[in-house]
Amino acid sequence: MSEESRPPQEQPQGNEEAQPTSAPQPTSPPPMPAPPSAPSPVKKDPERPGLSRIELISLLIGVLGLILAFFQIVPEETRNQLFGFSEQTATATATPEPTITPTPTQVVISDADVGIAVSYFVTPPEQTIPDEQARSLVDGVYARLVDEFDAFADQIDLGVAFLSPNTVPRVEGRTRAIREASARALADEVGADIVLYGEISRAANGSLVVQPEFYVAPDVFSDALELTGSYRLGSAISLSDSVENAEELLNTNRVLSGRTTAAAQIFAGLVLYITENYQLAARAFEQAGAQRGWEETQGREVLNILMGNTYGKQSSAAAQTGETERAREQISLAREEYQEAVNVNAEYARAYTGLATTYYLEWNLDLQETGVSNQQLLLTALDLLEQANNAIDQPEEAAVLTKPIFSRMQITFALWTYHVDDYTTDELDELYRDFRAASEQVIRRYDGGRNPSLQEMASETYALRGLALYAQSLCPQASEEFIAALDLAVSNLRGMFFAGWLGDCYKLMNQDNDAINAYQRAIDAALALTDPPLDQIERYQDEIDELRANG
Repeated sequence: MSEESRPPQEQPQGNEEAQPTSAPQPTSPPPMPAPPSAPSPVKKDPERPGLSRIELISLLIGVLGLILAFFQIVPEETRNQLFGFSEQTATATATPEPTITPTPTQVVISDADVGIAVSYFVTPPEQTIPDEQARSLVDGVYARLVDEFDAFADQIDLGVAFLSPNTVPRVEGRTRAIREASARALADEVGADIVLYGEISRAANGSLVVQPEFYVAPDVFSDALELTGSYRLGSAISLSDSVENAEELLNTNRVLSGRTTAAAQIFAGLVLYITENYQLAARAFEQAGAQRGWEETQGREVLNILMGNTYGKQSSAAAQTGETERAREQISLAREEYQEAVNVNAEYARAYTGLATTYYLEWNLDLQETGVSNQQLLLTALDLLEQANNAIDQPEEAAVLTKPIFSRMQITFALWTYHVDDYTTDELDELYRDFRAASEQVIRRYDGGRNPSLQEMASETYALRGLALYAQSLCPQASEEFIAALDLAVSNLRGMFFAGWLGDCYKLMNQDNDAINAYQRAIDAALALTDPPLDQIERYQDEIDELRANG
């Protein structure tokens, strides 16, 4: 972020407005009581200190650069991680499970960076499906999954630890939502990051039908929360009326075999995704989509979402390095994938949220290239978020459910900041109320840290609220928000900016010692970065020197 993008201390002259500039990525702090509601926005009064809306939005390119919190840049510590492949076997004490659940040997993944657990699929108790056959089928799927993943991982020097179905509890439940909750509990219990599970039932004609599903836990995927939650692994697969030989079935039923291979490739793609190797992740997802049995569109929306997210990440990375043309190409590819997901399943909330993201990405690119805010792109994104909210097929994971709210907060803030002349005073008031309401929902869902996966969103929310209050010269309230953002910051980069903005607030309030301490904290955070931003360090040091000289 350049010096122009900090909260300026000088009062603007007449109608002068700072030009938008790029700012860095964000991070997060601990929850504090929400400050009093800020008054409705008015145009900048030259006699009042603080930020004009355009100056304010230039600060926010970094926050908005979070790209609806969907395409965050993975922390540096994660980038160079490589995972050594090792299959983990069971040796611990057996814990019997009730009814049809086999007696598993409880194992907790401790040494692996990423763990994949395969659970025996649930069977409806009223249907006459021999549990022995159901378990035999899943055992065969597990063996094939490990082999396929191993072959794929060897090409890219990547691996994970697997837990076999006889070592973990069974995921139970008659509905997808109940099974997801059960998968989440299993992941917590054994330390798995991905869980493969599902249902085996009988169709009306008596044949067996398998519906595979998988769950992605938010722990290892905390920097890719858009991927977390449960997914159907395609549509249901029809089998014969019994499973006498699982190995033979996997060799003869090409749909089941192809879906198992696709699962291995999807799981490899997920791990590549969190190591920021988006091109290889995209290749893995593409290979999964090419497997036999997924030529039909039904059930493919999961792949569309994964591909869309991967293209979005590549767009964000390209934008960060100034490759605007490539960034736009990736946005277009992401939009195609999300639209295809909508075409497949018009009630799929993730697809509408993904589409909204692409319009927000495009808005952000336009803003950085031209300095002009395209209001229609923001309004289109808002409309898509509303469709996501009204969709029937909603994710269950707290972080995924909260992101559309966080996105709405960002977009309404941008409209409130940039389009003062496009709205009446009452309409501006409504935009601000919308922004505040969304921000309060995010903070409420973070719940004082009880939902740790929301920490970064909570931190950015506090920062955004602080900037909005700062723009209205409400520095006492703004400083409280910046303190909260700083306390929750998940990176030194964001901590640097939050501390710098806090210092600017204290300076305007003539709290010189507090301002000096905040600027020093910003310098300390900057120096902790691998590539310290010297211009920012110089800026903060100049502020300290000026305050000391005047003191």
